[in-house]
Amino acid sequence: MPITPEHASSMAWIIQLLFLAGVLRMTWLLLFGKERKRTSEKGSNPHKLKRIRLVSWVITLGFLGILAYQATWQLGGFLRPQFVSFMQKHDRRVFNPALHIQRGNILDRRGRLLAENHQDGAHIGRRYSLGAAAAHLVGYFHPSYGIHALESAANPMLSGLEDFSVEGWQSVHRQLITREKLPQGKDLRMTLDGSLQQAIYQQMAGQRYDSGAGALAGKPLRGAAVVLDIRDGSILSACSTPSFDPNHLKETLGNKAAPGSPLVNRALHGLYPPGSIFKVAIGSYYLDKHSLGANFPLTMDCGPEYRTPDGKGIIRDYVYYAYQSRGAKWPGFGRIDLAKAIEQSCNVYFATVGATIGKDGYDWLRRLMRLDQPLTLYSGPSDQIQSARSRLPQVKQGDVFEMAMMGIGQGKLMVTPLHMAMITASIANDGILMSPRLTFAEPASQLGRVMGESTALQMQGMMERVTQAGTARKAFDGCLIRSGGKTGSAENPNGAAHAWFVGFAPVQRPQLAVAILVENGGSGGAVAAPLARYALEQAMSLGLMSP
Repeated sequence: MPITPEHASSMAWIIQLLFLAGVLRMTWLLLFGKERKRTSEKGSNPHKLKRIRLVSWVITLGFLGILAYQATWQLGGFLRPQFVSFMQKHDRRVFNPALHIQRGNILDRRGRLLAENHQDGAHIGRRYSLGAAAAHLVGYFHPSYGIHALESAANPMLSGLEDFSVEGWQSVHRQLITREKLPQGKDLRMTLDGSLQQAIYQQMAGQRYDSGAGALAGKPLRGAAVVLDIRDGSILSACSTPSFDPNHLKETLGNKAAPGSPLVNRALHGLYPPGSIFKVAIGSYYLDKHSLGANFPLTMDCGPEYRTPDGKGIIRDYVYYAYQSRGAKWPGFGRIDLAKAIEQSCNVYFATVGATIGKDGYDWLRRLMRLDQPLTLYSGPSDQIQSARSRLPQVKQGDVFEMAMMGIGQGKLMVTPLHMAMITASIANDGILMSPRLTFAEPASQLGRVMGESTALQMQGMMERVTQAGTARKAFDGCLIRSGGKTGSAENPNGAAHAWFVGFAPVQRPQLAVAILVENGGSGGAVAAPLARYALEQAMSLGLMSP
């Protein structure tokens, strides 16, 4: 005979009454039960027996208190949303009634299902249409492996546990026990475009990079790609490779030696030296201070190398070593301005800039561009999705070499791909830094102005020169979308340099920003820039950007 709601309610009350009766009976026996007369026995000690009894009472009462709390927590737990949420996240037993809630769907910006319910044996499971392509953002909900990413952060909403009244929770309690009519959660719509996410992921996952040949062939790519709508901070795509398939978690989570660290979300949590792409950030700050009257020269002589005042620190341009390999001597770029330095990625120029702005400049830059805090993409009732905190470390006023190194994006500086996409978006958005958002449940909001509008417009023009005549010219040759960008090849102590590209499009009316990272990819212009072009062209074809 099926259990009715009335039966379930009666059974719960009977269990609670029996438990309380047992507690009262044990307490009565402890306080008023007849004692055995042991004091007459040889060697007995009345004072010792009293101490033993006292300790026994304390232990027993403490144990009863724990049992009472446990009983209240379990028997009445399903009347509290916190308990149900806890059971969903941490109780992985298949018969856990909290796993039988009809969860809401997760949709992309067009309404495409990214996570939906389906019957899996005795319980309701989840199916993920994009598989590995969106696993790091959408996450997973599984009775054995738990709950992760957006499935976890938005769990109260997806489970329908946000706004129940007391009467509503009593109904939910009965439904979970009897499974007569299971609660229904709410749907959640992401800013993500599923088609763009899938296209970029497949392009990156299918690429191979051969560091010896300096071309896309050989090892599978490890990296990240982020595409943002600069106008409202919406994340249209955030890929991380390698990834894992949330529909087949055992293959990855059951394999402790899974190659390439597929569980790491490189787009949000990977920390890397930015190399030359950081020049757009420090160059914007430098130009902004110049326009406000600071004695910062925009034109300077750039010889073959930069040396610190003590002569111990030396920084050279990449062209220096190309000349050296041919047995020639690099004369330097000569007298150039900021625009030319961005176009040709002149290290000598930006090492000088880094030393010029000094400690105070880096402190301002850190606060203005939020390099000292994580970026929040989604805030749920009990959890958040955040990026890692980028690292622009404090420097001593006299440490000129470290300041010069950070001027070219090296030294102790570490950033996430999302953070560099945000900085690029602020340039394309005329100096306004928008808060990133992953769902439409989060309203668009500004984090503040990070540079003057005139500075941002000038930097946009300089970045267009990079794709037209600079280090990204080959990658964007023949591209029908007018784009601006900056390449980077960031040295690291663990192998070949990381390949970077940040950019925006279209130049005439900026709408999207992109950041591409390929671990140990070498040349940003040869490896990362073509992927950025592909991402922008796909966004245009999907109607996410207008000419």
